[in-house]
Amino acid sequence: MELIEILNQIPKYKEFMTITELDDSSKKLAKDFDHVDLKEIGKSREGRNIYCLKIGEGKENTLLFGFPHPNEPIGSMSLEFLSRFLAENPEFTEKTGYTWYLIKAIDIDGAVMNEGWFKGEFNPIKYAKNYYRCAAFDQVEWSFPINYKKLKWETPLPETQVLMNLINELKPKFMYSLHNSLGFGGVYSMLLVELEIYLVISLNLLKKKNCHYILENLNYLLEKFYITLFSRTVVFKRCMIFLKLKA
Repeated sequence: MELIEILNQIPKYKEFMTITELDDSSKKLAKDFDHVDLKEIGKSREGRNIYCLKIGEGKENTLLFGFPHPNEPIGSMSLEFLSRFLAENPEFTEKTGYTWYLIKAIDIDGAVMNEGWFKGEFNPIKYAKNYYRCAAFDQVEWSFPINYKKLKWETPLPETQVLMNLINELKPKFMYSLHNSLGFGGVYSMLLVELEIYLVISLNLLKKKNCHYILENLNYLLEKFYITLFSRTVVFKRCMIFLKLKA
């Protein structure tokens, strides 16, 4: 089956589904298809059940989850369609070679707080009044434990712990968190060792007041990594703050 054939089967959704609707849909799917299982894999901070669908019996595991941020419902709708498509097309599911694990909503509590703008006619006022986005340290993907040099974090959120347990159990070959495409879209680029080394060197140059040299070479480094002009501007601002320079 060609990708375009699959995409053409996606319904023209007019509104987003609530957490209750997503859960009910998953329960019905597991009831209607023998090769679909639904399991409660943990609870949210407010005690809500977190469910995971299992579809297929492939040699490798794949893990997909929606609502990595509570104001991003697009991923949950993608998984709503994908789960039904996989259930209704077992031959296709078998051909992928994967066992599919789908979590339609990982930040359930936050998603519920956004449900006020999920239904009916969309407008900016309704969106603003019902919008919720937690601080970075309260986000599921940002609270995994880490112990690196002076950085130590050992208290993952309950939802993060649920993901950790599932990752350790499944050891997925492929894992994907379904974010909305916000702002300029695209993907995140992680600048690793080269930029870190450059900033260390820049601090030493700063002591000698070679600020123009720093910025000229930073621009060269970003061009080397094919960073867009917009992203380059953001990095410049962050680096100037880091270097305590005034734009």
